[in-house]
Amino acid sequence: MRPGLRHGTETLYHRGCRCDDCREAFSIRRQERRQGIRRRGLPARYDARALLRFFDPEATDITIGEALGVGRRLIGEWRQEHDNLLNDYRADDLATRIGAHPCEVWGDDWWRLAPDEEEMHESRS
Repeated sequence: MRPGLRHGTETLYHRGCRCDDCREAFSIRRQERRQGIRRRGLPARYDARALLRFFDPEATDITIGEALGVGRRLIGEWRQEHDNLLNDYRADDLATRIGAHPCEVWGDDWWRLAPDEEEMHESRS
């Protein structure tokens, strides 16, 4: 095994290890992703449907998806009120794709829900 790799990590699971520790690490990570905790470690807070207000109500899911760089199925899920929450990084990325600052999309929530310094530090480690 390469130096720096240790059992009980998702990385080693993806490299083929199926020991109990690595399987558990993979399972925990999968559950976190399903609960809205994304790659950067910040919780999802912003409703994606707010982005839809920036498009013509007659716009198709394909048109909106192309503008945002996402698939039409995801737009359809947002319209159906599934789990639509985005984390800070994804919300910022999607807002800038339509030429808006995130505070234009989510208003005061963008500032009120922003992560504090401690949370940012934890997400980087």
